[in-house]
Amino acid sequence: MARFSSSYEKRDPADRLVDLVIALEALFGDSGDSSNLRYKLAMRGASWLHATECKRRVAFGTIKKFYDDRSSVVHGNLPRNVTGKRVQKLECMVRSSLRKFLVWQVQHGKPPCGRDIDDLIMARKI
Repeated sequence: MARFSSSYEKRDPADRLVDLVIALEALFGDSGDSSNLRYKLAMRGASWLHATECKRRVAFGTIKKFYDDRSSVVHGNLPRNVTGKRVQKLECMVRSSLRKFLVWQVQHGKPPCGRDIDDLIMARKI
């Protein structure tokens, strides 16, 4: 929530992108385990957000591209496609994810962690 909130304080789309991808990492990553993080964020985020295969595939690719753009920014490069409009799309994805996490917490008593989401995907419960 803190990174999502702090993204609103930034004017530069690249800075907002970094904060919003960090918010995705907090939601869908594994504490202390950064292996395959790009793939995990994309798979978990796409599955969490969408019920249909078609929408999941699109979101999977989109999240991977956002992660790649974040990596470019933090390593000193500014991709041309980091625009305010594109970052708004990421903002909507993060906002929707947060809403679903809050609903899940109310219904189940605690939000799922990354590995819990993997189990839900495998059981086809999300």
